[in-house]
Amino acid sequence: MGVREKDPVIAEQEKLYKRYGADVIQMAHKIFRQRLKDSNGLDPDEAMRTERAKALDDFDYFLKRYFGQYFKYEDGPAQQELNTVVNKFRDKASRKPVKASRAMPRGYGKSTRNSLGAPLWLMLRKDWHFIVMISSTRDSAKRLLNAIIQEVEDNELLLRDFPELEPARDQKGQLVS
Repeated sequence: MGVREKDPVIAEQEKLYKRYGADVIQMAHKIFRQRLKDSNGLDPDEAMRTERAKALDDFDYFLKRYFGQYFKYEDGPAQQELNTVVNKFRDKASRKPVKASRAMPRGYGKSTRNSLGAPLWLMLRKDWHFIVMISSTRDSAKRLLNAIIQEVEDNELLLRDFPELEPARDQKGQLVS
């Protein structure tokens, strides 16, 4: 095998790092964003704002965009009904408590939609600040909350479009609760 040439962008970033140290991250970020804008004519900030606005307006789009790995098939009537129920929670005008309960077979996406996607979507929309989720057991409730935490920590697309979800970190880069 021959020696692979170093990517010119990486080589440039390494030079900047040697010369400027820690400030290179910001400089490289600016360079990358400018090159992205120059190459495709899109402003990354504008694209992010557009996707964010669309996701905040449409629960189904929010699910497919940020949790697409869980939704591999087109929604059927039962899933569409779940989305309709979640959309009823977005009405700020009434501010009456909304209750929802659904019994459906395993694998229909109830937990993913209603216990992962819906709480995040409603909080990001600022429709509801406190959401009560009830589960059959304590362990089940912990799993549901841990799923939200896991997505907030690891879902890069979600964090890019909603930087306010970025968990706090200490000086060593460890998560702070």
